[in-house]
Amino acid sequence: MDYSSKVRRLKYLVEKEADLPMGAIDSRRRTPDYCRARQVFCCFMLMDIEIGYASLSKHIDRHRTSLYFYEKEHERYMSDARVYPQYNKLYNKVKDEYWKSLDYSHEDKPLSVLSELSDIDEKIASLNRKRNLLNVEFNEMNNGENYS
Repeated sequence: MDYSSKVRRLKYLVEKEADLPMGAIDSRRRTPDYCRARQVFCCFMLMDIEIGYASLSKHIDRHRTSLYFYEKEHERYMSDARVYPQYNKLYNKVKDEYWKSLDYSHEDKPLSVLSELSDIDEKIASLNRKRNLLNVEFNEMNNGENYS
């Protein structure tokens, strides 16, 4: 089964709920926010979408042993909400939003349209990042004068 559209949609959703930039889950950063979002994404894919370890490890470019660790820690975090409340909050928020997006009102919309909209959102975010970079470079060239 091809999970690429589900992976794309869920990455977008987790990054949005965690207030992280596009592509944060795929990055190599190890800050707590990035790691938490990556773990929520992986555990949701493993437990709720039921994707296999090997398939998921290819989608996120991580070794499958990381997934075993994420799964073990997920069980510990979810068994007692006091252990890591930020994780529980993000996981439950993502889970609710994901299942709401698959509500009956969306059944008549083809998945390809949603996938195409996600691609457009990614392109817009990429263009905004390029624009910001060019603004910074332009401001540096003009000794900090702002022309935007």
